[in-house]
Amino acid sequence: MRLSDVAIRRTGRSLDQFSPPMTREELARLGMDGYAVDYLRGPAAVLAMLCENIKIHATAVMKQDMSEQQYSALESSVISSWVTSASSYQVTRRREYGPSAVSTRVRDVLPARYWTSQGVDSGAVADLRDNISGWRPSSRPS
Repeated sequence: MRLSDVAIRRTGRSLDQFSPPMTREELARLGMDGYAVDYLRGPAAVLAMLCENIKIHATAVMKQDMSEQQYSALESSVISSWVTSASSYQVTRRREYGPSAVSTRVRDVLPARYWTSQGVDSGAVADLRDNISGWRPSSRPS
């Protein structure tokens, strides 16, 4: 089956212990719509793990493309990652080399492949239900 190790990630911190680098009002003044965590629903423990591991509480979101002025303002702000309708940005700052030591990695946002709004194949659902109804519990050795 080509299975591999499964990594389990967790955090000992609660979701309310993760604070964004600036208020949502300050973020809105930069033209951003919110933080990635604002657009996700799920158990608090899962969201907290995502905050700790991929910083969704500090990743800004803009639902449309940005202007050059917005880009410049964001690049010089405390925000180090943001996503627009077309691209994701990751800023790396090297304080030991001064304020001009900034590099930005830009990647295209690809179309969604999972959990899209496309319809469900009702034939496949019926096949799966038939398959499940045919399962029987296996007997355990005594």
